[in-house]
Amino acid sequence: MQAKPFCCLKKQTTITLISAMFRRSLLMYLVIGTFFMGSAQSPQANIDQGNNGNLPNGIHNPVEWVNGNLNESQNHYIEGQSISYRAILDRIKVGCVTKIRIAFDVRRNSHMAIDYLTSNDWPGPHQTVYGHPAEAVNPLLGLVGAYAPGAPFPLPAPGAFNTPVPGQPTNSFNSLPAAMRDMDIWNGTISNIAWVIPPNYLEANAAFEAILEVTFTPSALPVVLSWGGHIASRIDWGFTAPGQPRSAGGISGSPYHMRLVEWTQYTKESASGCPAENASIGSQDRSLQISAPPCQNIAGTITINMANFEINNTIGLNIVPSGGFAPYTYLWSSSTPNVTLNDPTLQSPTATVV
Repeated sequence: MQAKPFCCLKKQTTITLISAMFRRSLLMYLVIGTFFMGSAQSPQANIDQGNNGNLPNGIHNPVEWVNGNLNESQNHYIEGQSISYRAILDRIKVGCVTKIRIAFDVRRNSHMAIDYLTSNDWPGPHQTVYGHPAEAVNPLLGLVGAYAPGAPFPLPAPGAFNTPVPGQPTNSFNSLPAAMRDMDIWNGTISNIAWVIPPNYLEANAAFEAILEVTFTPSALPVVLSWGGHIASRIDWGFTAPGQPRSAGGISGSPYHMRLVEWTQYTKESASGCPAENASIGSQDRSLQISAPPCQNIAGTITINMANFEINNTIGLNIVPSGGFAPYTYLWSSSTPNVTLNDPTLQSPTATVV
């Protein structure tokens, strides 16, 4: 057996000790680093919109939640109906008051876009226009775990600031049943919903973003909020000129935008007590495009009243429309030169034979 010099053994032992110390230090660094990384997680927010499918390609009932944008070939929403939305909120502290801001485009591309907020399932004229009920909405579809429903909370009225149509959209909003003017929540309690920037319907605005703030307290995670964006209707808003509706249905681009913009108050899960912080949410915008309202399924039944014809050569006319959606407009015409109409825009005009 060959003996090794003492100096070599000492050097080898020293290197081994240093190596062991380095490994222990590295392990402690990784453990501590993981701890701080985990406890410093920011709150998490995600917004989805409901895809109800397209008639030629198949509808989705209930609606499918998508995390992207939808064009007119992917949905069959209609003016006067509401687009379904849900927000999934996580990494916030249970029991602490939390505030989040939601924004939407009231005006886009110089047209009325989403004019106010509703429940997540306001059908509008969907049944009348398409001949089938609006697709069901399940805000918990695809989510795993237990979700306790909280009490629905009333959404604020939109007002009518700078409206070009007196009374709108307040009259439209107030005509909805009370249950269709609520925001829903799961795993929490809403205590307030208020405008930060209320809607402005001024026609000179090519675009305008309204913002509201939702105040809630989580009871479990994640929290789910759900609501709807009412698609402005030409029935409410009328026309600026013949064939030029104020509403945005059928225009180019995607005028219907809903987004999450900011945590104005939240508490980290790891915090002691409820110290309030705020944070930007980043890019959380969902857009949608719809087709112009279809005129399918519109029909009319005409009746003729000859009771006065022998007396004064007049004939009573009346039409009972069906399909489409009210109010209807009328324009009678005659190809016979000796027939005149007292008012061709009436539902029941009188024709005189001369």
